[in-house]
Amino acid sequence: MLNTLNVGPSLDPRFQTYRYLRTPEEPVKRDSPRRAFLMIMWGIVGALTGAGVALARRRKN
Repeated sequence: MLNTLNVGPSLDPRFQTYRYLRTPEEPVKRDSPRRAFLMIMWGIVGALTGAGVALARRRKN
């Protein structure tokens, strides 16, 4: 009975596996920009946009 079963595909003998020396760790610091920097940057962009809109409205009147 066992002789009639089909054997699945065998691995290629050239197939290489990789082994990690250490387990992955979470980084201590984030690489992305900090929240305060982004808030200041977008605040400046918003202030410049608001000033541009105010100057554009003033010229119309």
